[in-house]
Amino acid sequence: MNTQHNEEEILRVKKLIIRKILGEATEAEIKELEGWAGDSTGRKMIIKRLSDKDCMERGIAQARHVKRTLSPAPVSMRQFVRAAAILLLAASTALFLYNIATRNNQQINPSKITLVTGRGDLSELSDPSALAKLAKKGIMVYGDTLDYTLSVNGGRGDHTLHVPRKRTFTIKLADGTLVKLNSESSLTYPARFANNQREVMLNGEAFFQVSKDVSRPFLASTTFQHIKVLGTTFNIKAYSYETKVVTTLVEGEVEVRESVKRKSGEKERCGNEEGQAVQLVPGLQYVYEKKSGTGEVKEVDVNKFISWKEGVYYFESERLEDIMNNLSRWYGVNVMFRSDNLKELVLSGRLRRDETPDNLIKTIDNLESVEIIKSDNLIIIR
Repeated sequence: MNTQHNEEEILRVKKLIIRKILGEATEAEIKELEGWAGDSTGRKMIIKRLSDKDCMERGIAQARHVKRTLSPAPVSMRQFVRAAAILLLAASTALFLYNIATRNNQQINPSKITLVTGRGDLSELSDPSALAKLAKKGIMVYGDTLDYTLSVNGGRGDHTLHVPRKRTFTIKLADGTLVKLNSESSLTYPARFANNQREVMLNGEAFFQVSKDVSRPFLASTTFQHIKVLGTTFNIKAYSYETKVVTTLVEGEVEVRESVKRKSGEKERCGNEEGQAVQLVPGLQYVYEKKSGTGEVKEVDVNKFISWKEGVYYFESERLEDIMNNLSRWYGVNVMFRSDNLKELVLSGRLRRDETPDNLIKTIDNLESVEIIKSDNLIIIR
């Protein structure tokens, strides 16, 4: 596919989405956007996610307000630019997913470990021909590790590694930093880091062992937080569909800074605005609750929160929904709750990846007023 044509298409779709959400799209533009979405579930989800974002809604309201006030009086152009930037940022984020997942008419196989390079090329890391092409660029795959330390020609743009359910995988970044990704997680990173900073983006859970480099801080970002370090060992659990983000420090020191923050009586912050910074030392954990926008520092046994690397999952006083999310990721099963109240049940226990989940399911089934129906890879809790 022609790269220039592809970039023009992305820019056009950004504009159409923004105009549609603002209520300014013409009938022809709406049809054009619907034509772009077609029968693609991924593209339809992009539009839906944009519409559901709280920060997007506030950005729209601000943009409309500024547009109304611009006409009768020359109010601050900075306000308008900032509101428009919120819209463009959200559209760019969603379209990035489209850009890497559908360029060249390729689709990411949800059951395969897949690398997406800056040009949108997909490489399934179980494909010998794909591994040979990566090796020519100095990107090596051995066992369950993707190694960039010898890479001299990784190409332009960021790379994204997608790890499916039932799998874990390790990336050795160009600076020697090791990142182990848990099931159903992805990491976006450059093939070679810039001279002044090292930055990656995580969706899911990962264990980081960061190579120390005083001249270049390491920044691990999630949707809600930025974790800044020089050289240290820590774990981040930040699945988009879970209620909290958990950062656990094993060694060294990290600074956790919220990118979205809500206080009582204060609107939630959007875009790249930063909230409070929290310093962690070994043995401490920072738990950020998405719904309330509040965070709490806890003293924990860190080994229980990094044991997933060894195939063991500990849960202490955890919500049943969060426990079943882990079950779903590890064993590739689907879970359905017939009542939202059941999601809030709290349990403690231990689960090994190499064991069947039958004992855990039986324990839950024995709870008062709870019944589990299991059929193939579907678990129904009622």
